[in-house]
Amino acid sequence: MKNLWRNTQWIQSQPFWFTLLRIGIGWHFLWEGWIKLADPNWSAQGYLSASWGPISPILRWIAENEMQWPLTAVNILVPWCLFIAGFFLILGMFSRSSILAAMLLLAFFIFAAPANPYMTLNPPGAELQWSNIYVDLDHAQWTGKHMIGSEGSYFLVNKNVIELIALACLLTFNPRKLYGIDHALSSVRILCTQKNAEMLKTAEFLENGGYDHGAHS
Repeated sequence: MKNLWRNTQWIQSQPFWFTLLRIGIGWHFLWEGWIKLADPNWSAQGYLSASWGPISPILRWIAENEMQWPLTAVNILVPWCLFIAGFFLILGMFSRSSILAAMLLLAFFIFAAPANPYMTLNPPGAELQWSNIYVDLDHAQWTGKHMIGSEGSYFLVNKNVIELIALACLLTFNPRKLYGIDHALSSVRILCTQKNAEMLKTAEFLENGGYDHGAHS
C-alpha cells in the first residue's frame, strides 16, 4: 500500500495515464465528428448564427452569406477535422500534429462560444430564451452557454477549455514515449539503429582480423 503513494510509482506510470488521456480526448473528437458526418441534415448554420464570442461577426457572416460556399466549406471541414484529429489521437500517430490540430479546433470553438452566459444575443436585463437558444444551437455539442438539455452550467471554464489545457500538457511530454503507433515506430527505429551499430562493429572487428584495438589501447 505504501508503494501506491510513492512518487516513483506514479512517475513510472506517467506514459500510461498520458496515453489514456490522449485516447479519451481522441474518442471525444472522433465521436463528435462521426455524429455530424452520419447525419445528412447536420449543418453548422445554427451554431454560427447564434455564436456570441469574439469571432461571432465572422461566423454570422458565413452563416448568413448569400453565397453558400463558405457555409458548405465549414459543414465539410468541421466534421472531417474533428474525426481525423480524433482518429490520429486514438492511434497515437502523428501525435504532435494531431494534438496541435485538436487545440486549434478547440480554440475555434472557445472563441465562437465562450463559457460566459452574459455574452449573449439577448439585450441586457432580458431573460434568456432557453428554448430558442436550444433550437438555434441544435447539433452544437461544443457550446458553453447555459441551455436546456446541457450537461451542466459553465462560467469561463468548460470542457473545451479543460481539453485545451490537457492537450497543452500532452505537448510537454515526448509523444514517442506514449503508447501508440509513434511509440512503436520509434522503438523499431531504435532497434534497427542498434542492430546496424552492432553489424558495423562486427564488420570492423572482422576487417581487423579479429583483433580489437580498443581493448588494448
